[in-house]
Amino acid sequence: MVISIISTFFNEEENLNAFYEKIKDILIINKVDYEFIFVNDSSTDKSEEQVKQICQKDQKVKLINTSRKFGMQECFFAGLDHM
Repeated sequence: MVISIISTFFNEEENLNAFYEKIKDILIINKVDYEFIFVNDSSTDKSEEQVKQICQKDQKVKLINTSRKFGMQECFFAGLDHM
């Protein structure tokens, strides 16, 4: 079984790495197979670049970029569509 973590974000460059590392560590300690789906709600900071770097290090991480600001609920459903 694979657990899918869907996280929407908007201008969270200061928090994304810590969030990812903390959740990943918990999953690894508990021997849980996982995937992360990060959905960018049109951030204007360097959040997208940070998630791209995470994607390069971890093949279990996916990035979805939206074409404009949709809001958390719509971004979450976009993540569900890509599971």
